Amino acid sequence: MARKGSTQCFTAPLQQHQVGAPMERVGGDVLEPSPVPEAENRLRQDRLSPYCPPAPAAARTGDAGGTPGSHPSDSSPAGRDRPARRRKTHGQLHDFVLAESQVVGPHQPVVALVDDDVILPCHVEPAEDVTAEILEWTRSDLDPRFVHVWRSGQDVVNARNPSYRGRTSLFINELKRGNISLKLSRVKLSDKGTYECQIPLMGKKSVVELVVGASTSPVIRLSGIDKSRGVVLQCESAGWYPEPELLWLDGEGNLLSAGPTETLRGPDDLYTVSSRVTVEKRHSNNITCRVQQRNTNQSRETHIHVPGSQGVLQPIPAVLG
Repeated sequence: MARKGSTQCFTAPLQQHQVGAPMERVGGDVLEPSPVPEAENRLRQDRLSPYCPPAPAAARTGDAGGTPGSHPSDSSPAGRDRPARRRKTHGQLHDFVLAESQVVGPHQPVVALVDDDVILPCHVEPAEDVTAEILEWTRSDLDPRFVHVWRSGQDVVNARNPSYRGRTSLFINELKRGNISLKLSRVKLSDKGTYECQIPLMGKKSVVELVVGASTSPVIRLSGIDKSRGVVLQCESAGWYPEPELLWLDGEGNLLSAGPTETLRGPDDLYTVSSRVTVEKRHSNNITCRVQQRNTNQSRETHIHVPGSQGVLQPIPAVLG
């Protein structure tokens, strides 16, 4: 049945539309002539565009002179046999590569001491320039949650949580290599926690756990004299985080039997530990008080020389780790 009126068909340039997952785009391309019989080509076009009449053969295949919309060599046998190709712009290729990338962080927690500087590692793999992307470092337990924000090629200072202002920075020259690691300066005890490194438009992120430690050298003092057994020594060390353990060692590195360790936690969340040990004065001996925290790999110790029947106690502090 013939349709009333004339049918008009309009050709519009290819448009991009953002759909589905972030950074995922779809579009249509005009393909070069398919190497199939002309009748089948026309049938395919009729099925795809039932409301538009088939385009003239010359418009589809072009002529040797290069009809607008055709490839200059489409009329040649090589042109007719050439497989259809899709072309991507540089921007589309960048989006495709970035969408296939992963945001990667460390497999183990990062350890830092109070007042030190630390780097929270994070990078895009495979490497891709992220200078023009939106980059975010966040902590979900904070309000606002933003630790550092990079947008439109610059830091967004006002978006940061006030406790991090002036203490965070990216390695700007490394962004083109996909390195989005964060440098955190003058670490505070409150900086401990779980950080998220993410590129929002990719919908991908990585988690970095920061463990913050604090330590001080222990102090040994003479607590008393037991006439039947020897001298009583007390060791105390304050300003630790996380909670440490205290050990007494003899001159050969063997553990000494000592009283229970007393632990106090102050309002600043720092721990103080202390313990006593009785040392016989029958012969000269070197005693060590060691305080250590295995999670942060920190150790502090102080040595003291216990003389025989006469002499003066001489504590000697030492630092390990």
